[in-house]
Amino acid sequence: MDMDRTTLTRNLRPLLDQGLVALGADLADARVRRALITAKGGAAFVDAMPYWRVALGFVNRTLGEADAGALHDWMDLVTPAFRADPSEP
Repeated sequence: MDMDRTTLTRNLRPLLDQGLVALGADLADARVRRALITAKGGAAFVDAMPYWRVALGFVNRTLGEADAGALHDWMDLVTPAFRADPSEP
């Protein structure tokens, strides 16, 4: 998944407010902050997995596994074109 820093910050805010993630310092680079999943966030992730599997199954059944795979491959291919700096990984 790819997004700019301001979008990421805006999207993390509700997760931070609910205690699902926390921000921590990067040990190698003090300028970098890392988003870390909390125990509460890990539990929510585990609880959400059955719903994710249902949604993924729906996509695969609707598109067919080959077309769903092709869609993911295409998204991987075009995502760099939407970065502010195309040289970023």
